[in-house]
This record gives sequence, C-alpha cells and structure tokens, in this order.
Amino acid sequence: MKIRKAEIKDITEIQKLNSLLLKKEKEEYYYKTLDIGWPETKSGKNYLLKFINSNKYFMIVAENNKKIIGYLYGKIIKNKPKVADLESFFIIDKYRNKGIGQKLYSKFEAECLEEKVKILRLEVSTLNKKGINFYKKQKYIERTKKMEKEF
Repeated sequence: MKIRKAEIKDITEIQKLNSLLLKKEKEEYYYKTLDIGWPETKSGKNYLLKFINSNKYFMIVAENNKKIIGYLYGKIIKNKPKVADLESFFIIDKYRNKGIGQKLYSKFEAECLEEKVKILRLEVSTLNKKGINFYKKQKYIERTKKMEKEF
C-alpha cells in the first residue's frame, strides 16, 4: 500500500471513487440534492483536476497493487491566517479500519504544515459517527452546525 500525491493519470479512478462517496452520502446521510454522477461529468473532472494541478490545492491517494483505493483532497482558502479546507475524503469500504485513512490524513496534514497553514477545517454529516470520531482523534473541535430544512 502506497500513499502519494495524485497524478493526472489517476483522474478516472478518482472520479469513480468520488461518485461512490456521493452515493454513500446520499443513501446513508440523506443528502437528497447530491448528483452522484457529477464527478464523472466534464465539469466534475475539471474541478477534480484543479486539486492535482495547483499549488493551493492538495490531492493525495492511497494505492494498493496499482489500484487507487482511497483519496483525500483539500485546498487553501484564505491567507491571513492561512486556512485550508479538507473537502473530500473517501476509502473503499473493504479497506477501511486498516490505518489507511490515518496515513492519508497525516500526509495531508504534513502538506498543510509545509504550506504554513494555521487552521484546518472540514464539514462532516452529523450522522457520520465514525468520521466524527476520526476527526476528534485528530483534535478537531466542533465550532458550527450546518442546518437545513425541507419543504
């Protein structure tokens, strides 16, 4: 298993994994407005490519036997103080609970520290208890709640 920066050649696999994440979020966390197919559209691909091609964006992949089994991406959004958003983080179910998420996250955090980022932020579903516990172990604290109302 290898953790590395994403490369352009990885984009198709990352698009598929991003679609799997959106499907999971829509089914398990009831995000009704998610477009599961968006990552595999031209605009979705171009959006994801920004995370590979820019110095203010980060994309890291976990690779097993030359197959991408997970990814994490984020971006620097503010300069004073420098703030980065962890935007998307996904590992294929059968590879979870094996320390891969921790390795991906540690690489991302190291990249942020190298860029002199002072604050990391993220958004996580209140129903995603495993994710919340993982982020708490990384010393994240809850500052806001995002709420929605359906009609």
